[in-house]
Amino acid sequence: MKFAIIISITLVLGLFTPVHAQTYYEFGYQFHPQKLLENTEGIIHVYVLNGGEISPTIINGLKVSSSDNSILEVKDTVKTENFATQIKIFAKQPGTVNLSLAAPGVKSKEIPITVYTNNNHPTKLLLKTTPNEFPVDGPKFGYIGIELVTTGDLPTIATEDTIIKISTPNTDIIKLQDSEVIIPKGEYYAVTKFNISESGDAIIFAESEGMKKVNDFIHVRKAATPLQLQLYVYPENFNSFSSQIGYAIIQLQDADGIPVKADKKINLRIGVENPDSGLNTSHDFEEFLFESKELIIDKGHYSTFSSFSIRPNLSNFAGEFEQTYNLFITADNYFAKGSSVKITHDQIGSIEGKGPAITKTVPFLTTGEKEILGVTYFETEVEVSRQTGTKTLGSTDRETVIVKIPVMASEDFSVNIASSNLETVDPEDTLIKKGKNAGLIFGDTGTVIPDEGTSLELYITDNKQVVSISGEPYGPVEEDLSLVVEPLIAKILSSSDFPLIGYLIELESDNEETVTTTEEDEEEDGRIGVTHFIKNSVLTFSANELFEIPYQTILQNQEYSVFTAHANKLGSSSLKAQAMGLDSEIALESMTTDPTLIELSFAENILPMTKNIASVQLLDSAGNPVYAKNQMELKIVSNNEKSLKLPETILIDKGEYYKLFLIDAITEGSTEVTILAENLPMTNFQLNVKGFHPEISLNTPNAITQGDSLIAEMIVKYAQSDLPVESFDVTWNVNGGEIIDSDALTDSNGKAQIKIDNINSDKLEIFVTVNGLGFTDLKTQKIMTATPNLSNNLPTSNASKFDLVSENNLMLFAIPSAAGAAFFYLRKTNRLEEISERLNIVERFENIRDRVSEIRDR
Repeated sequence: MKFAIIISITLVLGLFTPVHAQTYYEFGYQFHPQKLLENTEGIIHVYVLNGGEISPTIINGLKVSSSDNSILEVKDTVKTENFATQIKIFAKQPGTVNLSLAAPGVKSKEIPITVYTNNNHPTKLLLKTTPNEFPVDGPKFGYIGIELVTTGDLPTIATEDTIIKISTPNTDIIKLQDSEVIIPKGEYYAVTKFNISESGDAIIFAESEGMKKVNDFIHVRKAATPLQLQLYVYPENFNSFSSQIGYAIIQLQDADGIPVKADKKINLRIGVENPDSGLNTSHDFEEFLFESKELIIDKGHYSTFSSFSIRPNLSNFAGEFEQTYNLFITADNYFAKGSSVKITHDQIGSIEGKGPAITKTVPFLTTGEKEILGVTYFETEVEVSRQTGTKTLGSTDRETVIVKIPVMASEDFSVNIASSNLETVDPEDTLIKKGKNAGLIFGDTGTVIPDEGTSLELYITDNKQVVSISGEPYGPVEEDLSLVVEPLIAKILSSSDFPLIGYLIELESDNEETVTTTEEDEEEDGRIGVTHFIKNSVLTFSANELFEIPYQTILQNQEYSVFTAHANKLGSSSLKAQAMGLDSEIALESMTTDPTLIELSFAENILPMTKNIASVQLLDSAGNPVYAKNQMELKIVSNNEKSLKLPETILIDKGEYYKLFLIDAITEGSTEVTILAENLPMTNFQLNVKGFHPEISLNTPNAITQGDSLIAEMIVKYAQSDLPVESFDVTWNVNGGEIIDSDALTDSNGKAQIKIDNINSDKLEIFVTVNGLGFTDLKTQKIMTATPNLSNNLPTSNASKFDLVSENNLMLFAIPSAAGAAFFYLRKTNRLEEISERLNIVERFENIRDRVSEIRDR
């Protein structure tokens, strides 16, 4: 007798989260290519996500719309084999749109899409002014850098001579050196200059045919207002009976009394106020004889001077022994401060000598040029007797007074003047000629003033003594200076020359007190900003493989160092510049419109046993899509070919910018994909194949009988998920039996069966392997013990046979020796109990014994 046994194998999947409502589903997507160019087609790969993981669920009833059909048009939607849908799109023109996705049971989604423009040709201008902020005392000109760039702001060469028009409405503040510049064919930039006229804000425009107008701003700081003209007169004491000379020095100063360079020519006139003008009413009467009463402070300068002397017969028009004369200045649009001198009319004979020297200083700027420092003159004090009343009875009332009178040089005499800080000023010796009493002090100024807390001392030596007097320099402090080196253009083209500029800039001192004011009260420091180089030096740069920058010789008082460098190849780097003991870090980056980067677009969720679309595209140095200028061969290397299979080579032809290809996902795993191409950096991408993780359990009897047949059934289920389970591949293997029939695919309920016959071994082994979308090689097995069939295992005998009759059936049984041998054999092999249970032998033997007793009783 044969027994049919059904074995049930259950496959359990526990990856998915519960899907009790369709709102758990959302859209996932991938662009191909990742960045889309105008006038080209592309694909959006759309699929379903469940809990952030890809779900092999077919999208039914998908609706797609573009927010702007003039930029992006939806052409078609096509379902693929891997439960995904491909949306075919066409990019019409540059811009940004939203693509709306909606489908039953899936959360709606808006996808932002940017359409890029062809990035190989010049379409825009970039304008850079350097410097773009100026102090009142610094250089009075700057540079304008104009270059051609693509829509993606990449520098690119001119395809023909390109005329650039430059303009400004602020002609009172700046003057342009050129109103037009030309960027020659094959070049990508041009440089010109502008000059500073006065303080204020200005804007510079640049435009070319077919390109949008661009601009940059310039700010010129102003000094503390109001500006004023200050008059200094030395000596301050004169005698009308001497032939001495004096000097009138006029400076343009700010409200704080600091000299300011004039931003335009100033015409001025010196005048004298006569305290006894009533004694002489002539309009052309001049008490002081000036070398020139009409003076000019030229643009870019801050001072002027004139020598003068006293009218020889001035005492004839004086009513007193001492008079004070006020000198004043007149000039249009300027507030002026005058000075005064005292004139005595004592008839004193001329005094000659070589001193003593009296020195008076005036404020000066450290311009690096020759400036007036003050006046030195010979003067002494004498006692004189003056008549105080009228003559009475032959006597005269008189008084004795001390007066200051000039000392005339007995010979040409050089007054030695030295400085305590030659970096601030190196004064010249002052020559006082024979018969004269005074001379101007000039000095070659430096470009910095002494450090804070240190004064400038001038040492004056005549034939009698050495005296010290403090100078009044104004300028930058060396410790507040910084070195700046930067390109004159905004973008650098790889493998080409580019202009650099180096200069010094003065920053506000850390020791300056910070005063909190309202915005209305706050006034900028007009002295802060770009300044001249303070000493002769060499500007050097650290070695760099990307950028080649030659060293530059710098001269004291030079405004800028402008020179040409070269970008050897694409990339960015920081270099160190050094000059005058100062360091500067320069960050440079070169760009190009040639393909410089490779972008691989692939799905973040890749399932095993699937074929997935991917795309590779070319990008420029700014990350914008760009066409291949020549055919490019991309070599692809995978470090895990067991998990993923990719093409070894992809060709992107001239005029193309991306290529589609298939990724064959085999098994779970992580794969590093490397893409190589000539003249491009190696690019690595990490791809992950992640599938489902089922659990398999098997429920079968512990044993079967040899010679029997059975039907095994396998069931595939997704735990807590309603995903389809149909058409999974099933592979069966059996040891110890013969496969009569088997299912190669699961049915709609996830079931597959196998029929096994002729079980011919004491063990039956069943192996099953399932492969499906999202998983591979899911295996289970069962080993069962096959017991011998009793009718085949019992020994035969010639003994008497009896009909063994039970209530329902009759069994032929042999006795006595054959039965004993059979029981002995079964007991010896530990099968007696099992066979007894299966065949109900114990109960049958009881029936046999009862029948035998009945027969004997007969």
